[in-house]
Amino acid sequence: MKINEKEILFEMKSEFFDFVSRQDDYKNFVQSYEDYAKVVCRLLMPTSVSVHHYINRVGYFEGIKIINSSIYSKELIRIDNEQHFPIQFIQSEKYIIYKSSLQKTIYLWSHDEEGLSLVELDFSGKEELMDQFSSEFLLNFHEVTFNFKNVSTRALRTIEQGKQYFELSKITSKLHSSFEIEYVLEEIISSLRTVYPNFNYQLLFTNQTIEPSHLPIAQFSPMDKDANPYIIKAYSENIITFEKTNNSTNMYIPIQGQQGVYGVLKVESDKAVEYLKWEEEFFNILATKAGTALENAKLYKQIEESAKRTQFVNEISQNLNQNLNILDVVNCLVDHFKETFQCEEIALILLHDNEPYEVLKGSTSYFFEEDAKLFIHHIIKSTIDHDGTLLKVNACSEEAFQSFPFNSILAVKIETKGLAGIVIMLHRDICKFTYQDRTLVQNVMEPTKLALRNTILQDRLEQLVATDHLTNLFSRAYLEEQILKSIQEDQKGTLILLDIDDFKKVNDQYGHQIGDDVLVQVSNIIKRVVRSTDVAARWGGEELAAYLPRIGVEDGKRVAIRIIEEVEKISKPKVTTSCGVSSWNKTDHKDASLNVLFKNADDALYEAKENGKNRVMVSF
Repeated sequence: MKINEKEILFEMKSEFFDFVSRQDDYKNFVQSYEDYAKVVCRLLMPTSVSVHHYINRVGYFEGIKIINSSIYSKELIRIDNEQHFPIQFIQSEKYIIYKSSLQKTIYLWSHDEEGLSLVELDFSGKEELMDQFSSEFLLNFHEVTFNFKNVSTRALRTIEQGKQYFELSKITSKLHSSFEIEYVLEEIISSLRTVYPNFNYQLLFTNQTIEPSHLPIAQFSPMDKDANPYIIKAYSENIITFEKTNNSTNMYIPIQGQQGVYGVLKVESDKAVEYLKWEEEFFNILATKAGTALENAKLYKQIEESAKRTQFVNEISQNLNQNLNILDVVNCLVDHFKETFQCEEIALILLHDNEPYEVLKGSTSYFFEEDAKLFIHHIIKSTIDHDGTLLKVNACSEEAFQSFPFNSILAVKIETKGLAGIVIMLHRDICKFTYQDRTLVQNVMEPTKLALRNTILQDRLEQLVATDHLTNLFSRAYLEEQILKSIQEDQKGTLILLDIDDFKKVNDQYGHQIGDDVLVQVSNIIKRVVRSTDVAARWGGEELAAYLPRIGVEDGKRVAIRIIEEVEKISKPKVTTSCGVSSWNKTDHKDASLNVLFKNADDALYEAKENGKNRVMVSF
């Protein structure tokens, strides 16, 4: 029976038009190929119809085969390469009628940017049907077939891209719903895995970016000569780059915001494939959205940190403007710094031109230990050598600091007219302090150093007023003031009165200058023996005193004995001293009195003199 070629072509076009109009019902390309093959089976009546599509990116043919019988049967097929077929698919040709003893087949094909599309019409056992087709019909059939394929592909791809962009809009909403950088990074990875689950992903950032350990994130340095050149090119030139190997193809997309490129998105296939244009476009759009979201999160964090820094500086400034003494100032700074920077040790240290450094009271205990002296010296020297700031994140890896227990060091020099000092913060762990922390300390100390200087100068002035210019001991008036304060606040206290024995003979024999020197020697011994919280004072002439708050009479007696022993042992020319000790204690149910305390100590001192000098007597 002679076939009507025009009628067949017309019916094919009608059927294919109907298919295209129903593309919304299609879930994938295979379903489209199946409908096409069934129409061809019905109209041309071959033994079977196979539709193949060679995809460059995956490197093999995939498709479907429909066997023409009373009930259509189908099978999905995959062919690794063109060598499977008995012919070559020359790009300039459109079809071939292939006949052999085993096979009677018409092949039609078309090349495009995605690869080779192929229709295989098997007429085995129906050779008489195959011989009826004219060349004109086969050319028209080729045109109708691949027009349908192209229109169908575009329609399905439009639907697929529509779904992707719908996902992209949801992703964008999520990315901009939070200013938490880690949340943004989590959403980027989650979204990529949702849309393209068959690829592997990695976010590559420069060193200043956070690195949540549970995410595929790595760091790179644009200045590293050994860094991957494809990553560097994508980052520095803001373009997509491709790295091909035998086993994979990596695509690198810059993660860019409005103010710059923040990193690179790495997309990795598990085969050496070509990425399709719409895939590149999708990844590029997502990377740009991610860059904007990341930029917004970073800017928000910077604004938030800036507000905290301003609040931090203001709080300290307000506290320091309350006419505090030097200890209160140091305590204020130490408390705020420990809370903000989570440092383990912190100190404020004064630097003097011709004297050793001075660790201010209120600094943490480590800085007063003997083992800390060399460490402090190294830090001060390194800070001065580095223009007044020092930041170490792994100090123990350096020879100068490896014998000390602290890895993280932050130091900032304080300098203004009348004041030179340094703030030092320490932590045993690595990377505990950042460049931002260093900047914040500098910002805090800039307005603070004037208040600190004024407080130190005021403290020194008060000390000058309250001290004796020769012995540098406190004055009697200051001693009385501190005793009265102790009587109000403490439970007990002890007063030691001390007199240099036969001091007049020293002056007569050696002169008043030597006598003054002896007085200074004895004063220094007293200061060395008593605690820093005790009050050593010049009572008058060669009489000296020491008040020991919160110390009972027996402990006070031991302190007095140690003083007279040290004086006898060390003084040159050798002198001796006599001590009178008195105390008060609220548990005795007696009203403590400054006058009674002085009188009892004076009576005990007189008794020590009367009993041979160079001894301690206690008034009970």
